[in-house]
Amino acid sequence: MHLRFLAMILFGTLAITQQSFGGERRGFVLDWFHLATLSGSESCPDGLYPLSEVFYTRELKRLGYSPDEVEELLKDFPNGGYMEPIINRGRIDGKPVNVYAYPWSQPDPEITLVTGSRAFGFDLDGEVSDQDFVDPVTGETGIDNQLYRALGCFQSHTGSLPERPGLPQIVWDIQRDYMPAWLVEISGIDDFQTDEEIQIGFYRAFGPVKRDATGDVRSDMSMWVDPDPRMQNVVRGSIKDGVITSAVFEFAMLGNPMFMAEYSLQEARVRLEITPEGRLQGVMGGFQPWQDIYYGNFGSQGWATEHSAGVDFPGAYYALKKLADAEPDPQTGENQAISGTYWIEAVPAFLMRRANEVAEVH
Repeated sequence: MHLRFLAMILFGTLAITQQSFGGERRGFVLDWFHLATLSGSESCPDGLYPLSEVFYTRELKRLGYSPDEVEELLKDFPNGGYMEPIINRGRIDGKPVNVYAYPWSQPDPEITLVTGSRAFGFDLDGEVSDQDFVDPVTGETGIDNQLYRALGCFQSHTGSLPERPGLPQIVWDIQRDYMPAWLVEISGIDDFQTDEEIQIGFYRAFGPVKRDATGDVRSDMSMWVDPDPRMQNVVRGSIKDGVITSAVFEFAMLGNPMFMAEYSLQEARVRLEITPEGRLQGVMGGFQPWQDIYYGNFGSQGWATEHSAGVDFPGAYYALKKLADAEPDPQTGENQAISGTYWIEAVPAFLMRRANEVAEVH
């Protein structure tokens, strides 16, 4: 009797609630969230940026090592004596410094940039310029995606959707086992083909995802929604011809301190579809602080990631800084944010809330 009474109390305290919006709702947990790339000779007609052994050779020569010394330092690549001078190839007041922490301490290597005309994304600024792209799916012009322009010619960032680019995939794959899962909820659906008024919510769960036998996120799991307002991104949207789109909103979600501590996108918007298999997929675009991208994906990782992924970290730093296209600093006039687009894949999940927890719609 006492156990039955206790169970009734617990059920009342942890009641699963549905927010008071009409229509059907679908819940999802993110399987993948990574840079949306579009690879091919049209994107980088001059070829991809060389791998680390090649640009390490260049940097060692720049530091004054002779060809014979360079050959000796790199003879056991990826191990060998080159590591210390490469890690500390920056110079401040003439003294060697860790180039990953101080990427501006070496000259700009002027990495290969995307020069093709197509990229996934959105017209974020309402203008069309010669720096913009055309979306290969929608045909929309004026697409702002300078993040792809900066990083899309690194070999570890190639891959055309739904293929996943190597390094962004690895970064997300590592952190999702430790950080609380990201959740998506589409609610107020009256018609899955055409609906002028729905709600799209991005939330964080209390715990990480669970994997299935293939290593992907397990479907149809019950996930508790974190009620912290900082983890609530709720926006109005609509459905046209089965495509879900959002109004403009500000997106902020905590990630993993080992990589991206926080994903913050201004002027954000999403374009999503529910597949016949019940999965959710699409893109999210917006303006993101470029220094967050550098230190989250590159500066905090150091030599091990640079050499294995073939990403010239100082080159990425300079490219992000040069191509930043939003939020000018009031003192210097330099842009602090860069436009970018991320690919979203999510699997069905049951989203649960404690009683009286209702997210605010923006």
